[in-house]
Amino acid sequence: MMKTASRYAPNSIASAKKHIYSRLIDYFLTFISTMVLFAILMPVSMNLSLYKDITAEFASERKGYFEFINETGILRLNSTGSDLLSVGKEAESYVERVAKTSAYVHNLTFPKMNDDGTYSEVEVDIKETFIYEREYYQLDNVSHYYQKYKHTQAELNDYLVDGVHKKYEELTPTQKDEYQYKYIMEVNTSNFVSSDDVDYVARGGDVSTYVVLTTKMTEKIKLYYKNDRNDTSLHQSIFTSFIKGTQKAISDVETNSHIYKNIENKINVVSQKYSRFQIVVYAICYVIAYLLLNVLVATFSKEWTTVGQKVMGLALCEVDEMDPPIWKYLVFHGLSFIGFSSSALLSFVLIGNIGITSLKVFPHISFLAIMIFILTLNLFSLFMPLFNKKSYDLSTFFVRIVHKDKHEFDVPVGMDISDEIEEDGK
Repeated sequence: MMKTASRYAPNSIASAKKHIYSRLIDYFLTFISTMVLFAILMPVSMNLSLYKDITAEFASERKGYFEFINETGILRLNSTGSDLLSVGKEAESYVERVAKTSAYVHNLTFPKMNDDGTYSEVEVDIKETFIYEREYYQLDNVSHYYQKYKHTQAELNDYLVDGVHKKYEELTPTQKDEYQYKYIMEVNTSNFVSSDDVDYVARGGDVSTYVVLTTKMTEKIKLYYKNDRNDTSLHQSIFTSFIKGTQKAISDVETNSHIYKNIENKINVVSQKYSRFQIVVYAICYVIAYLLLNVLVATFSKEWTTVGQKVMGLALCEVDEMDPPIWKYLVFHGLSFIGFSSSALLSFVLIGNIGITSLKVFPHISFLAIMIFILTLNLFSLFMPLFNKKSYDLSTFFVRIVHKDKHEFDVPVGMDISDEIEEDGK
């Protein structure tokens, strides 16, 4: 078997810096090319029946999820029924209704903004208060959950009052209110009227005292709705209480409701199908990009060098200064192909689909774990040339080839050396 001496045999091994720069150039060119191809192929792939089936299945499960959440009352659907309102919007609506209910009970006017930006004091419409739905005032999200929905579900009908677990039916009316407002929402009870307040009895009826502020607090919160933001503490206190109640309700459902868990599992299954679809499309784009920018360029190059190696003026040769056989180039590119695949992690972060990284590729190993492992190896390999004399990275180390500086010398003619000479080390 005859081997050919490298024309760059007399040249020095290239610096670690050039080696690192060449790898970074190849890495990011491959990454950018993959992203461009993905931006083109992903929309095209959406026309496939497989994608349409996944989309239809996801829409169906999402609708079921919305219907269930709406039934629990922890969040409401928007006016179109296509999405859930944010907790913040629900909390803001709740605070305003508490303020208007309180103003109505105390026979106070309420500020209304005019078209010119000024405010007028107007009587509160009872329809804007909890009193209008006297027996249904619990329909605010938190009250609906704790007093209308929770006790209807066996796994949720558990109320901790004064350290004792009881069923809803076992609670007194006072305990029901205290459970929700005092223990769940953690309201500041001093801000609200007592049940024997004259105004409350006259105009509040059986509406919970925890949704009727004292006269003083009502006058205070009215300033907030006159756009006076000098003191937002009362508004923030009620707002925060509602948020706490909603978060505890959500946690209760997620932890204890078998209905929710079944829906969540179904959505996760469909989401994983979509994630796998995206990963397959991305993998196809990555393979094409790598083959074009690395293998194809190297194949048509007389010296089997990549774009990064050409830019940095590098050539490959074996440690015995012979031209590497083709199989070594292929192994080198195979290892580089695996290392560069870690760019998928950055890609899905940039396109805003970080959730795809939770996909289980193997029973106990996620896509994220695999990408982080490969990325760690890739970073180790990238900086490995700084710590060895031959500027090896992992790819070149395994096949025992080194990067030579092409521009140092250029020997125009190679020569044949027999295996015997090679064995003698000459």
